[in-house]
Amino acid sequence: MTEATGKLFVIGEYAVLYGSAAVLVPVPHQAVVEIIEDGRNQLTITNEATRTLSLSEAVTAEPLLSAVVQTLDCTKEIDSLSLSLDTSAFFFRGQKLGLGSSAALTAALVK
Repeated sequence: MTEATGKLFVIGEYAVLYGSAAVLVPVPHQAVVEIIEDGRNQLTITNEATRTLSLSEAVTAEPLLSAVVQTLDCTKEIDSLSLSLDTSAFFFRGQKLGLGSSAALTAALVK
């Protein structure tokens, strides 16, 4: 299991788009990734709800997952894995908190 911390922009959230600096602080919310070699070829995504689908199909349907798999060149290994992606800590009462869940998930997945 791998975890990565979210972030909160204190100032400069849009300034960074133009090359300026920003001030960020870590938050206690964490994205959690678990990879198991069990031959199930299954992806479980947990955020405000939980859904399960074929990992092979998800690699083509989910851009973030596809980019990571392509970058790490691990397409052949997908069939033998179960992958769990959990960003539920980044939601409160069904609302996304905007604390960098995608970046945290990517960092945890690559790690």
